[in-house]
Amino acid sequence: MLAISRTIATIRKKSELLQLIIEQLQPLFGFYDCGLFVFNRDKTTLEDWAVSMPTISPSEANVLLAQQHAAVFTYSGSVFEWVFDRLRSTNAPFIHNYKDLVPGWVNYIQASVIDTIGYEESMVTVLQTGGDEIGVFMVNSLQKGTFQKDQCILYQAIADQVAGAVANILANEEILEREWEKSQLLEISQAIARVQNHKQLLKVIYEKIKPIFPYDNAGLFVFDKTGEWFRELLDTAVLADAVQTELTATLDLGPFPVAGHHPKAWHYAQSPVICSLAEQAQYFDALDISQQFEVGLRHGLQQMIGGPLTCGGRKIGLISFNTKDSNFYTQQHIPLFQAIADQIAVAVANILANEEILEREREKSVLLSISENIASVRDKVDLLKVIIEKIKPLFGFYDCGILVIDEENRFPLFIPILMILRSTMN
Repeated sequence: MLAISRTIATIRKKSELLQLIIEQLQPLFGFYDCGLFVFNRDKTTLEDWAVSMPTISPSEANVLLAQQHAAVFTYSGSVFEWVFDRLRSTNAPFIHNYKDLVPGWVNYIQASVIDTIGYEESMVTVLQTGGDEIGVFMVNSLQKGTFQKDQCILYQAIADQVAGAVANILANEEILEREWEKSQLLEISQAIARVQNHKQLLKVIYEKIKPIFPYDNAGLFVFDKTGEWFRELLDTAVLADAVQTELTATLDLGPFPVAGHHPKAWHYAQSPVICSLAEQAQYFDALDISQQFEVGLRHGLQQMIGGPLTCGGRKIGLISFNTKDSNFYTQQHIPLFQAIADQIAVAVANILANEEILEREREKSVLLSISENIASVRDKVDLLKVIIEKIKPLFGFYDCGILVIDEENRFPLFIPILMILRSTMN
């Protein structure tokens, strides 16, 4: 115990802890292999560190499970709910016979491998620090009678040491992760500061944000000035995935109406949400935006994390990241997503402001041109030509007419412009 305690106190990596377990505990207890199951931050999944690093504990089971990518699994509904219930009721390690059926075993991702290889028994205990359950430590045997009840006290004492090491490793990893995230966010901030248009912003999302916040597809949306419509910003030269390419080809980019959808539609949320694409597709009444979800689902997208882009207290857009994994995003992704969304919101606000400035300059240029052309008008044909050639591009109307009223404000006469132009030209 003293030797183990001294060694564990220096451990800062998962691999070092697993190496200690194999080198010092395997000879002590005579087990075949072990399972070191550790909760993620929100306790929704467990990761078996032994399966994650099969070269350190290269049992047949660990190698097979690693090949099946079975290191991480969902806690809810798993056999480990039963394991924790039993550990809480006894408050002590227990020896489990694998022939005994337990709730959740058939849904256990590792069950088939364990049954095939022929595990006979295991000794199991909880990993906890300061009253917080952080995982389960389990050692397995291929023979009956390997573990004895009188070993449980020693096993628990060692498990407490292992739990302390696990807690230190998790804390160290979190510190390193936060430092890495900070450095990446600084890079994103510097890149966004140079953004002048939506194409440059999409490039930042792909080149800078994707490495720190993985996704299979991203969606960037902006609201119009009224806040009643929103549209997607795309450039397949930058985000050339299959979903974006199809949306661009079919012009399913909006504008989409904000109102008239189910209250759970993601674009109504005032904070980030994690949801299923299939579920969201049912919340939108507008056919065109429902087709956006159908395209994504057809290309295998299953889950999304999305939220508003807010700047100066005003909701100016939306950002979403979509993945083909139905359980990829968890609540622990929310803080980083929000930090990224805040930076993107600043860029979008700047882009919209620049676009508005350019639009105003264009309008001024057009108005100046119209004014110069109006000054040279001498008859109806000249006037109508100015309307069609100069004003129509500005407003994009189909056609128009002029109402001519006599001196006594009677008998207004509607003169279709195109008719006059055609008769004049003919």
